Amino acid sequence: FYDPSPFVLRTVMKHVTATATPPVGRAAPPSESAVALGQADVNFRVAVRVRPPLPRECTAGGRCARSYGVEPAKLAGKRGGTGERITVGTRVGGRAAKHDYVFNRVFTENVGNAEVFENLGLPLLDFALSGTAATPRSATLFAYGQTGTGKTHTVSGVEGDGGIVPLVVEELFRRGSSQISMSYVQLYNDDLS
Repeated sequence: FYDPSPFVLRTVMKHVTATATPPVGRAAPPSESAVALGQADVNFRVAVRVRPPLPRECTAGGRCARSYGVEPAKLAGKRGGTGERITVGTRVGGRAAKHDYVFNRVFTENVGNAEVFENLGLPLLDFALSGTAATPRSATLFAYGQTGTGKTHTVSGVEGDGGIVPLVVEELFRRGSSQISMSYVQLYNDDLS
């Protein structure tokens, strides 16, 4: 797992907790984020997505040097609840190693982008659209990880398996939503664009 620098964490959190900017030319009260509303326990979720192994990660016989298992796990915190524990097994220098991590949700390598959207993107979209003109709301979803871990696939998708951004746009048009402000940013090598 990649350990981000303090600069990266500050930059990401600045954008996660920022108040949405109203559309140009329209006066609107400041938007409220889930964090600002004190609903971080409810709306702040962390999930992991396991990508299929790359060919270079497997031997010529097709055997891969990794394994994992997923099981329900109790979440820490005031609200508690149930999440999922992923136990990752690897071989390093000929020795087996296992590590456990608990997340709100673990998406295995067989899960498509539609299921990721349904479990993570759709609740955020519902939250953002539940605001009113007097109390607009904002929501943030971001993909984070090392190069080659599947962020672009999850966010943008491929033909036949659209990512979260196209699925959000499709859902907005399906609902006939209007007056929506949306931004898409990329943080790459400490460069925000």
